[in-house]
Amino acid sequence: MTPSRIALCFAVMSLAACEKVHSSAIRTAGMYADLSVTAHGDGHADVGATLRVGGALSNTYVELTSGDELAAVSGGERHVLGKRADIFNIVVYGATFAGDDEDQAFTLAFDRADDTSAPSSTATLPAPFTITAPAAGATFTPASPIQVTWSPAGKDDELSLAADACSTHFAESVADTGTYTIPAGALTPAGAPQSCAVTITLHRRRAGHVDPAFGEGGSFVATQEREVQVQVAP
Repeated sequence: MTPSRIALCFAVMSLAACEKVHSSAIRTAGMYADLSVTAHGDGHADVGATLRVGGALSNTYVELTSGDELAAVSGGERHVLGKRADIFNIVVYGATFAGDDEDQAFTLAFDRADDTSAPSSTATLPAPFTITAPAAGATFTPASPIQVTWSPAGKDDELSLAADACSTHFAESVADTGTYTIPAGALTPAGAPQSCAVTITLHRRRAGHVDPAFGEGGSFVATQEREVQVQVAP
């Protein structure tokens, strides 16, 4: 979440810098909640939250002040979300939980002393999986397609694939069949002489529910994320 928010701020910097306001000055009804839980296959899941004023595309971020708290509960654990980042006024809160099983439930609460609380944003993790090919460190030529396989497959949640090599970004929504082939030449610009490290990332996502007290709306997305690094060389 953090890199995309920083990219958003860079995109609008020619018009206006990202701004930060204190939560004590904003009603819950005037906030948009961008919430996430992400598992990477290490037995843990990271819960993240950013609050904004003015909707999904706003560049005004909310910093919590005394009396306001973000907290999450999962599997009997409760953690208060601490500030994870404050870059270019993009304020991100987060906490790490044990467990990354399919259907593990998370409830995130925004507790307020002087305004309406939003106690019941919820999400459940999709099924974990393993990338079975390509092998980490494998080398491909620009003329070679790259077959990506994963297991288990056949789930109903949204699946997407992204690959980054040199200055090239490739992204596709894919069917959860257990295999997808990145087309030949998709990762290396025509005539590029250099070798490129390639990071291939698969995201299996499931949409959750945002407490309606957030009057500007929001999203709560639970994700299983896996990646493998390979090489493309002429």
